[in-house]
Amino acid sequence: MSGRTFALHDEFMTTSRLRVAAVLIAASATLLALTSCAPAAGHVSAGGGTSTTKHHPTPTPTPTPAAMVQPASRYSFGCSDLVSDSAVASLYSVPMSPVDTARFVRLDLDSQIPSADYVEDLGGLDCTWYDGAKTNDNSHDMNLEVLPVTLAEWNKFALGGETTIHNGIETDCTSDQGFNSCDYEAYVNGSRFYIETTNMKPAPTNLSVLPPAVKAIVTAITAKLTSTPAGPVPAPQHPSLALPVSGAAMITAAQVRTAMGIPANVKMTIDCTGEPDGPWEIDNEAQQEVDGSSDCVFGPPYDGGISGSYGLYEFLPAGEWAAKQLLGYTPSETQVADPTLPAGDSLYQWTDSDGQLNGDLIIGGNLIEINFYTPQDSGEPKGSVPLPTALINLANALETTIRA
Repeated sequence: MSGRTFALHDEFMTTSRLRVAAVLIAASATLLALTSCAPAAGHVSAGGGTSTTKHHPTPTPTPTPAAMVQPASRYSFGCSDLVSDSAVASLYSVPMSPVDTARFVRLDLDSQIPSADYVEDLGGLDCTWYDGAKTNDNSHDMNLEVLPVTLAEWNKFALGGETTIHNGIETDCTSDQGFNSCDYEAYVNGSRFYIETTNMKPAPTNLSVLPPAVKAIVTAITAKLTSTPAGPVPAPQHPSLALPVSGAAMITAAQVRTAMGIPANVKMTIDCTGEPDGPWEIDNEAQQEVDGSSDCVFGPPYDGGISGSYGLYEFLPAGEWAAKQLLGYTPSETQVADPTLPAGDSLYQWTDSDGQLNGDLIIGGNLIEINFYTPQDSGEPKGSVPLPTALINLANALETTIRA
């Protein structure tokens, strides 16, 4: 074979090897692509061929947060089992009817979260009877609160402050120009109960002596609590958003200044300390037990009355149930259109009997209520932002800080 022939043969063999290699590489790539893209197990189509339809895994839906519900009572009985209608009637000269305490408070246009919500959050009872009229100096009502507490809690919060009380009893009756009332408080079998009468018929004759009709009610309540101790603590609820442990961590003074248009030369504070010790009523104790603080006041530091705070906010963790129950209790209540609030959150505004603006804000299953004081109570200078707008601004600031 000539040199030329050998050269052509070598060139032919080299070219062939390159082509075969290219074909093999292409085939391998195609096979790999088919293997990675094809379904794990194809199925035969109607035409007899194998279908190449891709099967994607079904995405797991985001679970909807459970709705917050009113905690179960720790008592196997209700208000009517503690105080009968006939017993209430014996105290008053006008017809009396039971009413939901939170509704009673909002009908009176009180500007704060009803104390009943804090008591009920701990599994307690809050009972009210009244004459059907709007609360005033001449109206008639009776309130009974029952709260499960330990003896240590009773000693901490009972009337007397730092004085330790063991199974103590407090009685305070007054008769002033026909305004007959009695307050009675005691610790019985793991429960603290407080009863208050207003404008009752029997006139007290002694500050520390109950009229017979009131004493009969107190005796019946004591007997019921003695024979039936409180049940288990309500199961904890888990809102979709946890509030900060400290109320002061929910918003900053700078955010309040911006939200309300407060001048830069006005000192701003947020104070959630409340009263450090008693005397306490049950509702104050319950609020301390639930949220760990007291009302959070925002504005200039209080200086004895010349000027004071602009308002306050209260909060009820997992308190969405309370906010929903309060809807519609106040005629002026309207939902605020605020597109910046996340889905599921809401803001309702209403005015109380003093004309003060208030807002119920639901954040991730929690309730925060914003209350503004009347201008004459707020000191000088005032904020430059109108209160309806300031309410929205504060709600958005709370959202921003709490969700941060």
